[in-house]
Amino acid sequence: YEFDGEQLFSVDLKKSEAVWRLLRLATLPTLTHRWLASIAMIRAHLDVLVERSN
Repeated sequence: YEFDGEQLFSVDLKKSEAVWRLLRLATLPTLTHRWLASIAMIRAHLDVLVERSN
């Protein structure tokens, strides 16, 4: 994710972890957990949509 041209964080979906560029945000583990859970849910829904479209 980028803001003003600077990368704030990146997500490794295989490892289910977020790599933070701003240390202040890295101290918010509940946000990271929620975001990773949301990404997993979106990915699962995308897989279902792809299967249905084929």
